[in-house]
Amino acid sequence: MSDLGELQLAVLHILWANPAATVHEVVAALPPERASAYTTILSVLRKLEERGLVTHEACAGARMYRYRALVTLDDMRLEMVQELLLQLFDGSASQLVCHLVEAEMFTTAELSKIGMLLKPASAKLKKATTLPASLPTQNAVKQASSL
Repeated sequence: MSDLGELQLAVLHILWANPAATVHEVVAALPPERASAYTTILSVLRKLEERGLVTHEACAGARMYRYRALVTLDDMRLEMVQELLLQLFDGSASQLVCHLVEAEMFTTAELSKIGMLLKPASAKLKKATTLPASLPTQNAVKQASSL
């Protein structure tokens, strides 16, 4: 999805904010620096639909269509970040985070929030990788099999 253009992403953002919008509504919602003609936005919507990112349905009693996104913002973010990780960070999320920290891309408040998110995530990973007390260790299994 990294090959999406700025205008395509702007249109998707409008559809995420307005779940069913006509071409006219999309044109009206574009910020001034992204202002585009009706036909341009119609073309963008059709291309997004060809890619399976958008769908349309006829408006009752009118010769218009309402467009809606088929992919969520969170799904798009995840896919684009995964592409970024693969292309620039050898698939490593920690390399990306280290780069952002070293480049001082975070505010103190953001770093605090990240720290709060990491604590339960780390505990969850530790819990998932720790053997329950009721499971035998490899040494106990070896000793039992040698009997």
